[in-house]
Amino acid sequence: MALSRLGPSLPSRRARVQSPSRMIRLVYSNQTESLLDALVESLREHRSNPLDSLDVVVPNQHLEAYLRIGIAKRVGIATGVRFCRLEEAIEDSLVSPEKGPSAALVDHWELFGAVLGTLIGKTADEDPDLAPVRSYLDSVDDPAGRDLRSVQLAQRVTHLYEEYILHRPEMLREWRRGIKSGGGSTIPQGSGRDVHASDESDETYRWQASLFRHAIQGLQRDEDPLRLCLDDLVQESHQRRLRRHAPLFVFGLSYVAPLYQRLFAHLAEHCSLHLFTLNPCCEFWEDIETDREIRRRLAPSHRDLRVGAEILAHTEDPFGFLEDDDNRALRRWGIPGRESMRLLNEVSDCDFEPRFEVPEGTGVLPCLQRDILFRQPQSATAATTGEEAEVGVGTDETLRFVAVSDPRREAQVVVDEIWRSLRHDEAQRADIPE
Repeated sequence: MALSRLGPSLPSRRARVQSPSRMIRLVYSNQTESLLDALVESLREHRSNPLDSLDVVVPNQHLEAYLRIGIAKRVGIATGVRFCRLEEAIEDSLVSPEKGPSAALVDHWELFGAVLGTLIGKTADEDPDLAPVRSYLDSVDDPAGRDLRSVQLAQRVTHLYEEYILHRPEMLREWRRGIKSGGGSTIPQGSGRDVHASDESDETYRWQASLFRHAIQGLQRDEDPLRLCLDDLVQESHQRRLRRHAPLFVFGLSYVAPLYQRLFAHLAEHCSLHLFTLNPCCEFWEDIETDREIRRRLAPSHRDLRVGAEILAHTEDPFGFLEDDDNRALRRWGIPGRESMRLLNEVSDCDFEPRFEVPEGTGVLPCLQRDILFRQPQSATAATTGEEAEVGVGTDETLRFVAVSDPRREAQVVVDEIWRSLRHDEAQRADIPE
């Protein structure tokens, strides 16, 4: 999609045609308000019956409240919209196959309960792979202290497993194979573990894998539906359970894990999928390298170490860090966004709808936003518009840096700034529900 009307364009990748079997609408914008306008348009198009309810996936309740108010302002009333989390929408899409048991998605508290049950049960005392866990829990003589440690450890491990589910499903698939083969402490090949890991890392890997296997086994009961985690749904044996016919709207996911990409691709084969995502840059920026990536690419090989040492000794900037040939904000802080855009572009075959807005103003923040939007060095906007002399970081109120001592003080500063802004803006105060 050409964006020359917004600014200079960079060479883009070869255009690809989206597969006709996928129904994906991907909307990019650097402004949440523009994404909200696009969402309202889509809701109007797909609501043929006023009594129909459309599912909108949001990452948290704060964004849900923002969308409720925004939709009500634009439409008149926010009705017929069901806000949910992605896991809820996926569980609603699960269907029972013609042959086999029904299925249900494992949520956070179920997984936490299974992990905690394993830690306080007899399994932790019998499995030799869980010896490090027993040693940690038994180091407290007080039974109440041991229970507290068990709960705290279960919380941390549950969060860790949820991260594994999203980012390392292949490793969990290897762990599950130990369930089918009756367990065992052998580290499977191709599990993603570093082959140069120390014995301590091997020990950690074993107790994590063993605890996960026991927790998953504890979730399965004969009389209950088949318990599935999100990573189970990307396997061919379970994909047939994921069916959805009503359109699904996904708004404001700040980070797209590889597992989400696979789920989006599969859902789009059965329903109309609409993705509304913030993108700070309207240009192609998947090829932006971080300082570490540049250092790795330009680092001399072993045979060139002598030559590399001479270059380092006689060159002020051997890796080109001081060159302003790209936007440094994207290079330093844009890694999660870059990877998310890459995954979304892959699932949509680079077919997206741009809703970018050029920030207006002469302050530091609008200049920085325009530079990021057009993938230009930070000095480009001021140099081309003659604003460099007018913009002073010390006196400009659009962007400020506040040094604080701890996160609590940081939150207090944010709250004070919000109240200060509300006291000077009656329109913002009207948006706060009573």
